[in-house]
Amino acid sequence: ALCVSGTYSSSQGQAFCANCPSGTYANSTGVTECSQCLPGTSQPNTGQTSCISCPVQIVLYVSEYSPLG
Repeated sequence: ALCVSGTYSSSQGQAFCANCPSGTYANSTGVTECSQCLPGTSQPNTGQTSCISCPVQIVLYVSEYSPLG
């Protein structure tokens, strides 16, 4: 039996399928390993068929030499 999308088996034809771990996905059946989410995407849940876009964040870098206030 082939593993369904979102799951994988360590080798083809195994009866046991495991959910893809968080940070990975499987968008087709019968995969032996899950794909890593691409940069800019993430997947906090297990057993998923795709990754989601990361929210846009504004990161401020303050130099240790900059006077504050």
